[in-house]
Amino acid sequence: MAEILDHALNEIRCETNQVMVVDSAVLADEAPAPYDPAWPSSTAVGQIDVGPNGILIDTVGPRYETVHFRLELWSGEPPPPHPAWDESWSGEIYFKTGKIHLEDYFLVDHGPERMVLDLRQSDSTWRVQLQRKLVKNDYEPDFPADMYQVDIYRIQFWRPDCAES
Repeated sequence: MAEILDHALNEIRCETNQVMVVDSAVLADEAPAPYDPAWPSSTAVGQIDVGPNGILIDTVGPRYETVHFRLELWSGEPPPPHPAWDESWSGEIYFKTGKIHLEDYFLVDHGPERMVLDLRQSDSTWRVQLQRKLVKNDYEPDFPADMYQVDIYRIQFWRPDCAES
């Protein structure tokens, strides 16, 4: 059975409703970024585009809200997404360095750098499973009213050649 080898929890204040999950090579200008016209992307599902060294996510929560991410490195294929998640996608992505960052789409040169997860292997293609959920809290009086909607993502990575145990 596959297990989690490492994980990272992080958040980003999303001023543009677009978040990039990118390899360090993108930030070092060694690979095209999702905002670069040369970036060869394909729409994975709904609001998600995937290409070499990056995932571009159009968040569904309100603008200027904090979006929460959990990135996971697995020893093999993780269990399928629980039905409670609103949206899920599985596919492949290539990462040049294997060091993953979260960045606001338009503030990549001006915001804080967020190195979130080191996949421990460079120049590799990874299997990826992305899950999204918009958690709504319109009935819980014990929590602040500004926590009405929270956009959360779980992104799981594993090597395609990892054997299931």
